[in-house]
Amino acid sequence: MHKWTFIISIALLFTACADLKKSEQEERIDAMQEKLSSLEAELNQFDRLLWKTWDDDATSTMEKLKKLESDTIPLQLALDIDTYRQLKAKLPGLKKGQENCLNQVEQIRSRLKKLQVDIEKGSGRRDRYDEFLSTEENELKILEEKFAFYKSTYDEVKTDFPMAQEKVDAIVAERMLAEEVQ
Repeated sequence: MHKWTFIISIALLFTACADLKKSEQEERIDAMQEKLSSLEAELNQFDRLLWKTWDDDATSTMEKLKKLESDTIPLQLALDIDTYRQLKAKLPGLKKGQENCLNQVEQIRSRLKKLQVDIEKGSGRRDRYDEFLSTEENELKILEEKFAFYKSTYDEVKTDFPMAQEKVDAIVAERMLAEEVQ
C-alpha cells in the first residue's frame, strides 16, 4: 500500500512541477508579446506620408542641383549639400527598415502563438519548450537591436533633414538667381 502511495505522490509532484513550468513559460510568452506590441506601436507611429514628402522634395532638389552650373562653390555650401545627400540616401532605408521590423514582429508573434497553444494543450515536446522560448527571446533581442538602430537613424533624419532641406533650397535659389543675372 505504501508503495502505491509513494508512486502516486511522485506522479503528483511531477504534475505540479509541470504546471509550475507551464505558468513560467506562459509568463515568458506574455512578456515577449508585450514587447512586440510596444515595438509595433512605435513602428506604426512613424509617418510614411512625411517620408514620401521628404523623398519627393529631395529628388526634386537633387535634380535642380544637377542642372546648376558646375563651378566652384564655397566649402561650407559644399558640405551642406553633401550632408543633404547623405540624409537623402538614408530615406529609402527607413521605409525598408520599418517594413522589415514590422514583418519580424508578425513572424515572432505568430510563432509565439503556436508555442503558447502547444504549451496550453501539452502537445509537442514538452522538454523542448524552454529551448524554443530561448530561441524566440534571442530573436526578440535581435529585433530590438535592429529597431534601436532604425530608431536612431529615423530620429537623426527627422531632426536634421528639414534644416538640411532649407539650407540646400537656399543654395539652389541663390545659384539659380546668380545664373539668371548672368
